Amino acid sequence: MLALTVHPSTTHNLIDRISWAFCVYLEAVSVLPQLRPMQNTKV
Repeated sequence: MLALTVHPSTTHNLIDRISWAFCVYLEAVSVLPQLRPMQNTKV
């Protein structure tokens, strides 16, 4: 839903902009579960 409402304003067509925004948001959210085990490990 966020990608549909907030997408960059570039010269590409609407579908490309929404797809690009979805990928960026998905990548940002997918990093969060990986941070928890890294915080719990002691080096």
